[in-house]
Amino acid sequence: MLPKRVIPCLDVDGGRVVKGTEFVDIRDAGDPVELAGRYAAEGADELVFLDISATVEARDTMVDVVRRTAAEAFIPLTVGGGVRSEADAQALLDAGADKVAVNSAALRDPSLIDRLASRFGRQCVVLAVDAKRDGREWTAYAAGGRTATGKEVTGWIREAVGLGAGEVLLTSMDRDGTGNGYDLDLLRSVTGVVDVPVIASGGAGRPEHYVQAIREGGAEAVLAASEFHYGRTTLSAVKAVLRNEGIPVRPASSAAMEPLPGTGSNIAIADYGLGNRFSARQALCKVGADVAVTADEAELAAADGIILPGVGAFRTAMERLRQEGMDTVLKRLSVAGKPILGICLGAQLLLDGSYEDGWCEGLGLIRGQVQEIELPIRP
Repeated sequence: MLPKRVIPCLDVDGGRVVKGTEFVDIRDAGDPVELAGRYAAEGADELVFLDISATVEARDTMVDVVRRTAAEAFIPLTVGGGVRSEADAQALLDAGADKVAVNSAALRDPSLIDRLASRFGRQCVVLAVDAKRDGREWTAYAAGGRTATGKEVTGWIREAVGLGAGEVLLTSMDRDGTGNGYDLDLLRSVTGVVDVPVIASGGAGRPEHYVQAIREGGAEAVLAASEFHYGRTTLSAVKAVLRNEGIPVRPASSAAMEPLPGTGSNIAIADYGLGNRFSARQALCKVGADVAVTADEAELAAADGIILPGVGAFRTAMERLRQEGMDTVLKRLSVAGKPILGICLGAQLLLDGSYEDGWCEGLGLIRGQVQEIELPIRP
């Protein structure tokens, strides 16, 4: 069993983290950049960053805040709020996000999910769903929980996963901020029909709630906001409860976050406009390496080793490498004996090619191919 994730959520309005109850009675909870750094140091597995006013006020997501947040936390960062197009998603990924979350825009135009998954890969696309109980079912809400769409939640999620959503962030509006526990019926109704990870959100208040969401609700991750923001519990306390119940989790320790003495290594991160360049740089700096994020061949050649990052779709990344002329640069340096390490999608790019979206030739530095595995969606 893979480790289950514990994820703090940063809901941001006007550049500040806020939190309410059942999506109303909003109050200030702090600075997003400071909180992100604190949670990363405490051992958060990921962070979810949502600009909750972006859709309602037709604002672009605050890319600058995302960039500063990513600079403080080199753990996976999911960012949403106002994502309406591939360009919006690209801006967030360039700012340091690892995944983008879509909600209102996808409800208006479900083809957005397909376009995002085709360009960036489904692992980058998170479907955020704000669900409110309506009799025996749940209705999906848009615009930060302000507008009922009439779409039944389970059917909508199945449709979105079929279009390419690789993960679901499922928030119970009825339980949000109440501390009464996650909506287990809602969770079961979704985890029972899709084969992508589901993040439980809305209602955490006691230690057993996190256990129930995973063991009874089928969630792959548990998310909380108020509990962490206001010091009612800690990431280490939640992970200890899960571990004591036999649920695997990653260690919650800040020891690995402390900077180490300089290693003397000079590492270059290949910058071709895609990939988790900022989180990679932060991680390398933490272990004492001298790091340059660059597209300059001379700087790449002068480095002791090269990191090739990557987030998104194989074909898109290869097209970008070719546009920047970096495919020939990397091949030339590899032939000359320069060590190159690919991370995430970057590891795939080193291979002969990929069948992710029809055949696409890779860099050919390592023999092998990427093959897509079809996973059935349960009826």
